[in-house]
Amino acid sequence: MFSLLGGVLLLPVQLVADLLRLGRWLAQRNRFLSPHELNLRRASHPVGALALLLAAWWLYGAQLDAARVAYGVDAWLLMALASVAVIAGASSFVVGTGRCAGLRDGMLAARAFFKLTGGALLCFWLPRLPAWRAIDAAASGMLAPAMLLVGVWLLVTGCMRFVLLALPVSGALAKVRRAIDRNRNQWRSARRS
Repeated sequence: MFSLLGGVLLLPVQLVADLLRLGRWLAQRNRFLSPHELNLRRASHPVGALALLLAAWWLYGAQLDAARVAYGVDAWLLMALASVAVIAGASSFVVGTGRCAGLRDGMLAARAFFKLTGGALLCFWLPRLPAWRAIDAAASGMLAPAMLLVGVWLLVTGCMRFVLLALPVSGALAKVRRAIDRNRNQWRSARRS
């Protein structure tokens, strides 16, 4: 009896310890990312989060509005939280895009293409399969919205990464080389005269 009561009382402590361990693991994993992958995450994840929020609002907008009215949450509080999220996301997007636009990395581009393809398959092809409809009906219709949200995340972040890696944007190195070549020609002509 005492061990059961002690186990129940220690359950919240164990849950907090597990969450802290998970946070340490995620922080360590992010520390070992390459700078290119980190900047791609900075650029693509805010766009993916915005698309995910818009898709969730499209799927569950009426339920969310009814819950807001039922709990009496003020609209100004939601707008303040949304504006903080938009400012943080926009700053992360600008920093990440500036650091990785025009980057040439075949492995990251291939991963972005597969992420884009997986998201497109989850959003557009999977819901049309009869077997998927049967599985979703057995799960009382809760599996399709979840898979749609996962598909939207994969589609938008994969598309953003692929566009950033595929755009022919000249980076700082190319601009510096052009400036050196331009000045080198002027210096050579000045020496000859």
